[in-house]
Amino acid sequence: MKALRAELERQWAEGSIDSEPRLAAEAVLELVAGDEPPLRLLLGSTVYDLAFDISRRRMDTWAGWDDEPRRRERPCPPRAPGHAEGVENLIRRAGRADVPALVRLRLANAERHVELAPDLFRVPDEAAVRRHFEAVVGHALILVAEVDGEVVGMAEVVPLADPPDHQILTPRRAADIHTVVLDGHRDRGVGTALVAAAERVAAEHGVSLVFANIFASNENALAFYSGAGFGPRGILLSKACD
Repeated sequence: MKALRAELERQWAEGSIDSEPRLAAEAVLELVAGDEPPLRLLLGSTVYDLAFDISRRRMDTWAGWDDEPRRRERPCPPRAPGHAEGVENLIRRAGRADVPALVRLRLANAERHVELAPDLFRVPDEAAVRRHFEAVVGHALILVAEVDGEVVGMAEVVPLADPPDHQILTPRRAADIHTVVLDGHRDRGVGTALVAAAERVAAEHGVSLVFANIFASNENALAFYSGAGFGPRGILLSKACD
């Protein structure tokens, strides 16, 4: 453990990782485990946890869709303003103990979207959702909001791949933000605090632009993200192939 932490610290000290925990973890895994799948599997979780622990110590601080989704964007500042300061201190990074709450939030979000458009959305299998979060929690960029000891909201920062060099889009480090707050805790600043914290996390991982993909008829989500400073970025059209 000490050797792994020392190697991660060295990666940052030399500036070879650019303060990106995931890349640091991959670099150290490659160094210590090479192409040995059993060893990589054994060390993987430990290396990721160490990388993000170092990242947190080194830094000040550390959405639906449809046939015609509106993609809203926001430039990602180094430090997003907190509009809900009384709630901000309840935001923290998700840990393994939060998996049941993350599952609950994902399913609640699914149910809400099924109500909006049952022909487009589904409620995923609970076991599949649990397996997903068990696999990614600890190294994925997931934040939770806790009120009176209960996790009532979450925000995910999902980094996007750069466009291939043969395409015309200008490469920018971008990420999607997905935010969920349970009924009964909305309109209290929880979602605003989650988005502000998610923007900080995104910026700290080199992201300069964040997106929220919103189902066109989801007026509440449109109003929420617009109020958080997100603006329109085109329309994605679709047509069924008969």
